[in-house]
Amino acid sequence: PPSSTSSKIMVMADVNYGIDIGTIHFRLVRGSTAIAVHDTPGGTRIASTKNSRPEGDPYVIYSDNLSMNFLDTPNTTSATTYKLQFTGGANDAYNYTLNLNRVLNNSTTVPYAAAMVSNITVMEIAQ
Repeated sequence: PPSSTSSKIMVMADVNYGIDIGTIHFRLVRGSTAIAVHDTPGGTRIASTKNSRPEGDPYVIYSDNLSMNFLDTPNTTSATTYKLQFTGGANDAYNYTLNLNRVLNNSTTVPYAAAMVSNITVMEIAQ
């Protein structure tokens, strides 16, 4: 937990994933509260920290990396959990798959079917 309510928390995420088609939205969450998102996206847009949209060709084995840094002010000395959430578009008609830490084709005999690693690092910055 933070040592003081005035402490800031640097959240650094490096996430690798595979997706087949559609728009994927990522948002950083503290506990159950979305942080690092636009507070008034308007219309049907989703308040995201970042998003990705791969090609539409279903043959494409798409993988990508999400890297982000965010300086949070949780204003607490209680233990705090940070996580990333993933979701599709608000009106997304696609039925797609997102795989964390691997491409969609999980074959062990295909060289492009990478196995990857993701992490979230948090660091207290005392004030």
